[in-house]
Amino acid sequence: MPPVARSDSNPTATLRGLRQSTLFELALFLLPFENFFFAPSKGWAAIAPIGFFIYVLANPERWMSAARELRFVLMFVGVTLFITSINFIVFPPDGAVLFDVSRALALGITFLFALTIYFRDHEPGRALRIVAIAYAISLGVGVLQLIALRFEIDPLIEALHALGKRSVLRGQRRVQFTFTEPAYLGMHVYGVLLPLVIFFRGHRASRTVLRVMIAFVASGLLFGSSLKFRLDTAVVAILLAVFGVSWQSKRVRRVGWIIAFALIVFGIWFGTQNPRVQRLIRQGVQGDASVAARAFRVQASLVGYRHDPVACLTGHGLSNVWMPFRSGFHRTRLAWDRRRLAEIERLRFRRPSSLLSMPIRIVSELGLFVLAALLVALFDRKHLFLFAVLLWLYLGFDSYAFYSIWMYVYFVKVRPFNRSSA
Repeated sequence: MPPVARSDSNPTATLRGLRQSTLFELALFLLPFENFFFAPSKGWAAIAPIGFFIYVLANPERWMSAARELRFVLMFVGVTLFITSINFIVFPPDGAVLFDVSRALALGITFLFALTIYFRDHEPGRALRIVAIAYAISLGVGVLQLIALRFEIDPLIEALHALGKRSVLRGQRRVQFTFTEPAYLGMHVYGVLLPLVIFFRGHRASRTVLRVMIAFVASGLLFGSSLKFRLDTAVVAILLAVFGVSWQSKRVRRVGWIIAFALIVFGIWFGTQNPRVQRLIRQGVQGDASVAARAFRVQASLVGYRHDPVACLTGHGLSNVWMPFRSGFHRTRLAWDRRRLAEIERLRFRRPSSLLSMPIRIVSELGLFVLAALLVALFDRKHLFLFAVLLWLYLGFDSYAFYSIWMYVYFVKVRPFNRSSA
């Protein structure tokens, strides 16, 4: 456990410390609320990263000590960015895209600084309770959305729709809780709540987070708002069975077989009842517009790598994800059903800053060598289950500012190292 918050004989300093910790806790409360209409980002519409950034700015006296704790992480990031910036000589970046991507990376790093500063002096109990309350409210909003949709309460639907920056309530009539998209539910349940439960297992407050997480899993499956969340849940369940369960006990094996049988039956039933699944079975990835848009980005980038294998190894430079995508766009487009490419056609002459897959993003920007180095550096045998879960989640998400990877870096790599070397 982290040390208890330090007391200070100076009342002014104590009050100032209280205000600063409140900034972190407010940002923590905002974690699930990422779809307000006033959010600055057009993609992942989160405002919590800005709150963590402000918290770090409010603690200048802690910057140096936090930097010492994070020295190896900062050295890795700094060296990587320095080396990859040499690519700008051959692949000049677009200034606007570079600013957008650099901002996201800076917000991710400042979130790592915020974790380092806050958990040095604070017990996790209060932070975990705040997270549990915030996500419980988000869950309640989802239930309210379901009621409004099921009973066609149009004024309530319109009011909830007006609050969101990207709402699917009125058009697609799907529950999205307080997330930018229904598909982001998996990132929060398995990329935020699950890691917190693992990092602080045994702590009383983590049980509350676990209950909220279980309620989210049940609601996400029952509401049926996100096909991706159901896939995420199935993959996490498989990874848990492989890495997180001891099969030496006969009782565990019996329960495992029962659960596996129930999941297979449910999967078959769901596949026969869900029109999206049926289209995907008949037509492949082009059977669903959302899946097709994601798959096209990846495939076009892979085709682009073949045009320049050397750049695939060394990258095109930070923010230049659009270059291999643009290079492979035309050849990939010829093999696809044009009816499924409405979203992709809008990217034809643009320079996208996101391709919705972190491995593709890293290879495009930083190169295959950096991706391999990252995987080796992040691997941890004690947290193999969580490592595999995050690897899966980031296959379909690529924001540098999202919390999961930075939480993993701090609680798995930085904090244990600093405590053991103290």
